[in-house]
Amino acid sequence: MMKQPLESASNNNGQSLFVKDDNDTSSGSSPLQRILEFCKKQCEGKDANSFAVPIPLISQSLNLDETTVRNCCTTLTDQGFIYPTFDDNNFFAL
Repeated sequence: MMKQPLESASNNNGQSLFVKDDNDTSSGSSPLQRILEFCKKQCEGKDANSFAVPIPLISQSLNLDETTVRNCCTTLTDQGFIYPTFDDNNFFAL
């Protein structure tokens, strides 16, 4: 009787055959913290009069939906961490 190969979700190198959510950008932190850190990095060394981080860029870069990003940006604005620049869709971190 021949042994049947074991069905496994990984190859010999331990690499998964399934796509996993990539949480490297989150490092376990909340969307609020992730958005604030992203905005700070984007705004570093930039002039608030000529640069802002748009909501769609935040959404795509952090893999969050735009409603979540918009709500978080409102909270961060209310808390004084970021502020809207050109309009309500572009922000600059303090």
